[in-house]
Amino acid sequence: MRTIAVLCAGILVLALQACNDKPTDIGSVLVPGTDTLYGTSSAELPILRTTGSVEAQEPIYNATYVLFGKTSDSEARLFVELINYPQLGSPDSFSIVRADLEMVPQVYCLGDTTVTSFAGTAYELQQAWSAQATWDSIWTSDGTSPYYSEAQQPITQFTIGSSVPDSVYHVPLDTTVIRRWLTLGMDSARVDEVFGMVIVPQSTGAIRQFRNLNGTNHVLRLRVITQSPADTLDDTTYVDAAVACFTKSPLPSSEESIVQGARLLRATYEVRLDTLPPLAVLMGSSFRVCVDVKRSTVGTLGLDELLSLRYRSNDGTLLTLLTRGSAEGVYLFPNIVAVLQRIRADGGTGTIEIGPANDNAYGRMNRLWIYPPTEQEPTLVPQMTLIYTIPKELE
Repeated sequence: MRTIAVLCAGILVLALQACNDKPTDIGSVLVPGTDTLYGTSSAELPILRTTGSVEAQEPIYNATYVLFGKTSDSEARLFVELINYPQLGSPDSFSIVRADLEMVPQVYCLGDTTVTSFAGTAYELQQAWSAQATWDSIWTSDGTSPYYSEAQQPITQFTIGSSVPDSVYHVPLDTTVIRRWLTLGMDSARVDEVFGMVIVPQSTGAIRQFRNLNGTNHVLRLRVITQSPADTLDDTTYVDAAVACFTKSPLPSSEESIVQGARLLRATYEVRLDTLPPLAVLMGSSFRVCVDVKRSTVGTLGLDELLSLRYRSNDGTLLTLLTRGSAEGVYLFPNIVAVLQRIRADGGTGTIEIGPANDNAYGRMNRLWIYPPTEQEPTLVPQMTLIYTIPKELE
C-alpha cells in the first residue's frame, strides 16, 4: 500500500484570503481535515477477481442494424414479418411481376472479407414469434424449430455477390407466395396473421451487417413490382417489415474472459471492497482491461471503439459507464467511483461486467479475448486502482 503526502500550503493561503467569502459549491463537498491520501490497487489487495464470462442473450428486434451470414463457428439468421400492408385493390386487379427483399449491406463484415457473395434459403414462417425471442428459444439443441421446417418448399434459394459495400441487394422471392401474403394482408379479418419468412445462410465465409432502420424508416423491406391488366406500366410498392436477428457463437470456457456483441458475452469481475478501512472515503478509482488482439476475432472495422462497464445494484438499479479503447486494445475506465460507492452500499461486494456498447452490442460480432490475471506481463492483467482518504474527524 502506498501513502501519498499532500502538501496544502497553497490551498491554505487561498483559503485564508477568501475567509470572508461564502463557501463555494466545490468547497462545500471537500472532505474536511484531510491531509493524507492512500493509494492501492488489485495488485496489492484482493479487491478484484476475474470470474470468466456471462452470456446475456437479448432479443435483437427492429434494431438499427442486423447481421446475416455464417462463418466456420458462428451464424446469424433473420426472421422477417411483413407489416403495413398496402391497399393494392382486388386480387384480380393486379399481377406481381417481381418481388424481392431489399437488403442494404454496410461496411462491417466478420470472417473472410475477400468473399463478396453470400447465399441463403428462405422458408415461410408457420407461427408468430415473441419480440423477446432469442436463438435458444427458436432453435432446439438439434437445430430444429417449430417455426418452420427445412422440408418446406423454400420461398427462395439465392446467391448474391457484390464488391460495392453500399449497394442494395435484391433477394428474389416467390411471387405466388408474396401475392397470397399481400391478398390476405389486405383483408382486415386476417391482418393479424403472420406472413413472413426465416432466412437461413447457406454459404460459409462471412457474417455481414445490414441496415434495418434509418431513424424510424424501414430499410430492410419488401419491394413488389405490380402491373394491372389494363396498363402495361409497372408500379413499385414497398412493404415494411419487422425484423428479428438471431445469432450463435461458441461459448467461452470458464477461465476465458470474452466480450462479444450480438450473442452478448460479457467479461465478469468480482469486486471486494470490504477489505478497505470502514471509514475510508473513496476519492478516485480506475479499472483497466487489455485485449489480446491476436487471439481476438474482429471484423473489417477493427476493435470495438467503445466498451461498457455495468453494475446492477441490489435494488435493480443499473449503472453503466463507457470508455474508448486504444489501437493496442487497452480500455481504461478512468473514474468508477460511483459504481464502487454503490457496491459498498450493497455490502462491499459485487460483480461488474465489461461488454460491448451502443450499436455494437447488437450490430457487430467482434469477439474480444481479454488477458487473464495469469498473464506474465503485469501491464496486461486486469487492474483496479483506488485512492481514498480517512477524514481525521472520523478517526
